[in-house]
Amino acid sequence: MTKHPPNALPSFAAHMEEKTLIQILQNTDAYTATGSPSYVSPKAVSQLIPPRAAVCAPLLFREDGWHLLYEVRSKKLSMQPGDISFPGGHTESGERSRDTVIRELQEELLISRDQITLLKKLPKLIGPGGAIVTPYIGMLHQYDGSFDHSESAHIFTVPLSVLLSQEPKVYLSQNSRVLPDSFPFDKIQGGKNYPYLMPADEIRFYEYQDKVIWGF
Repeated sequence: MTKHPPNALPSFAAHMEEKTLIQILQNTDAYTATGSPSYVSPKAVSQLIPPRAAVCAPLLFREDGWHLLYEVRSKKLSMQPGDISFPGGHTESGERSRDTVIRELQEELLISRDQITLLKKLPKLIGPGGAIVTPYIGMLHQYDGSFDHSESAHIFTVPLSVLLSQEPKVYLSQNSRVLPDSFPFDKIQGGKNYPYLMPADEIRFYEYQDKVIWGF
């Protein structure tokens, strides 16, 4: 048996890895050739990695108890204009998720670092656009209601007690595949009744005053 250096792929396996990667990329604009079919640009590799993002559910204390802060996104934004959301955004290269959250809170709410305490990191989620989202629960100190008007139309808060006591309306969203009429159903087990694995999402709706808060 041929021995290979520790942590090194055999040359044949390495070749197959490269060949497979090239096959994936060759039909996309991400693939760049430089005269050698074994070359894959760093940009191409980066485009295979799902984008990352981080958001924060910010708590602040008021006379009637703890509140959650929400933003209403500006209608001038290209993505999800007018939606209700938490502060957050895409994670930049070399940035940790907690750094993303702190940066976005400062930018979107016009606050300083010492006004933010991150309390808990929650399990990662897959966003509707495929991004890997890391959510946090945080706390704001001495917040006076400031926000960046270029990103948010306005902000509002909801008493945590209201959200905890309200049973949300839950709707199930299920993706479906549309197959052509020429699809050979007769050649697969079960035919048209084959149990395709379809990802399903629960969409929850909460209502508070004139606001409808919903999401996956």
